[in-house]
Amino acid sequence: MIKAIIFDLDGTILDSITGIQDSINEGLKKINEVLITKEEALMYIGDGLDQLIKRSIAHTRDEKIISLIDDDRYQIVVNEYLKYYQEYRISRTKEFAGITDTLLKLKKQGYKLFVISNKLDSDVKAMMDYFFKGIFTEALGESPLAGTKPGTKGIEYIENKYNIRNDEILYVGDSHVDMEFSKNAKVRVVACMYGYERIYDLKKYNPDYIINKPSDILSIIK
Repeated sequence: MIKAIIFDLDGTILDSITGIQDSINEGLKKINEVLITKEEALMYIGDGLDQLIKRSIAHTRDEKIISLIDDDRYQIVVNEYLKYYQEYRISRTKEFAGITDTLLKLKKQGYKLFVISNKLDSDVKAMMDYFFKGIFTEALGESPLAGTKPGTKGIEYIENKYNIRNDEILYVGDSHVDMEFSKNAKVRVVACMYGYERIYDLKKYNPDYIINKPSDILSIIK
């Protein structure tokens, strides 16, 4: 029996790519680097801020090229990103259509709702407070407490704190990292086909459920 539903953030409950892209580009301007497109931003997100920035500077996911990035240039882009994202995480982010109504219905039905994201924990908490105040039981971002997905520190923390077993959890995400995370955590997973994945075919991960819009979750948990 499902008791808790855990959501990813970017590409799952919030359409945040514009704010991410624009914040990175503020940093790239500082180092006179070519700006990234929206499609590039979509290709580079999912593995935490460090990888996002490095891929954006290098304009590739190729680890050999990324390893050649100058530390000073990297730090400049990080600093500018952090400065501008304080504003853009709100002003250039929007909810996916129907997500708030879906979340409220799930909460009313008695499910505990959580977020585990690879965004910085400070960004996750600020965005949850602005867009979904009072809806989620707890939201975790990249931090020593939660680590980064596909590692399972975050979900283990939730299981222990709230006395929830992995067979009582449904995880909802839009990326290959989310599919790997759910497998590592041994929880059922919903693949969001409306999200940001651009590298892999999520169907090849054999998710338990596939949805094309947020409200489809309601039919899964009936």
